[in-house]
Amino acid sequence: MTLATGLPESLVEFLRQPVNTPEDRVEAQDFVRRPDVRELYRDTLGTPRADKMLAECATLFPELDLNRASLLALFCGSWVEGGASPRIAFTAVLEVLGRALAVLRPYCADEALEDDEEAQAAARQARERLDSLTPAQSLLVDSVHPAVDLLVLPLMTMLMRSRENHRDFLAHGELLHSIDAMVKSNTTLPFENLHFLDHAAALTYEDELVVVLPATRSGLVVSAQGINCNFHAFSLLQPLLAAHGERLGLQVAAPVLAAEVPREDSAQYLWLQAFAFEKGEMVNSLAWAWGEAPLRSNSRKHGRCVLIALDTAEGVSRSWSGFADRLHDAHQPSVELVRFLSAEEVAAYLQ
Repeated sequence: MTLATGLPESLVEFLRQPVNTPEDRVEAQDFVRRPDVRELYRDTLGTPRADKMLAECATLFPELDLNRASLLALFCGSWVEGGASPRIAFTAVLEVLGRALAVLRPYCADEALEDDEEAQAAARQARERLDSLTPAQSLLVDSVHPAVDLLVLPLMTMLMRSRENHRDFLAHGELLHSIDAMVKSNTTLPFENLHFLDHAAALTYEDELVVVLPATRSGLVVSAQGINCNFHAFSLLQPLLAAHGERLGLQVAAPVLAAEVPREDSAQYLWLQAFAFEKGEMVNSLAWAWGEAPLRSNSRKHGRCVLIALDTAEGVSRSWSGFADRLHDAHQPSVELVRFLSAEEVAAYLQ
C-alpha cells in the first residue's frame, strides 16, 4: 500500500520509528536491503517520479530520528545520482546535518594540542562529557555519530551538481564553522567523511576571474569553476596563459593544454592580489595570493576577483602537490578563456 506521499506506507512507518534501544538502530546496508526500499528504487530511479519523491522526503525529514533521517538522505542522494534535481531536498538534508552536529559538538575537541592550555581544557571537558554519558545519551551519540558521515554522501552529491546549492551552503556561516572545527580540531570524536564538506566549502565559482600580466600589459578574463584553492587555480591558469602566450606577449617554448594539470606543480609567476599595484606601479610585493586560501578570498577590483601574474626572478619560489584533487565524481574543476583584456582594462585593474 502507498500513502498519498507516494512513499510506501511500510517505509514511512519504519522511518518514523524512534531509536530507543541499540537494536532500533539500522545500518545503511540493512536499509537498502528492505523490500520496500528496493522496489521504490527500481520503480523511481531515473524517472520523473524521483523529483516528486524528493519533495515528499523533504517534508518528512524534520520529524525523523537522525538515524532514520540519514538513511532517507542516502536514498535521496541515489535519486540525484540517477538524474533527479539536486536542489529539491538539499536544504532539508543540510538541516538534518545541522541537527546532528549540534548533538555531537559538545563532545568534540582536540586532545593533541598539548601546548595550548585552552584547547587542553576544552578537550578535558569533552572527554568528561563522553565518560559521563547516561545510557540514553550514549545511545544518542552512538547513533548520531555514524549518521553524520552518512549524511556527507548525499550532501556532496547535491553540492557538486548545483552551484545554487553551493551558494546556499556558504550562507550557513555557523554550520560551516561547526564543520571546520569538528574536522580540524577534533580527536575525541573524529569523523571519516566530514572533511569533504569542509573542502567543498572552500570551492570557488567565478564566472569572470581577471588575470593581469603587468610585464606585457596584457591579461584575460576566465571562467573559473569548482576551484579548490589558489594553488589549484595557479595549476590551471599557468597552462592557459602558456597556450595563449603569443596573444599575451609572453615568451613561451610551446603551448600547453589547460587540461594537462600535473600532480605536482610550481609557480611560474609571483601570484599577487589586486592591491599589490596602485597607479600602475607595484606598491606591495608581499600582497601574495596565498596558495592554500580559497580563490574567492582574493581582493576584488571593479567587482571582479583579480589575480596578478608577475613575471619576475625576484619572486618567491613555491611548489605544491595534491591541491588539484577532485572531491567527487561530479566535481569538474575548470578554467576557460572568456575574453582578453583591452589595454584600457589592464590599466584600470593596475590602478
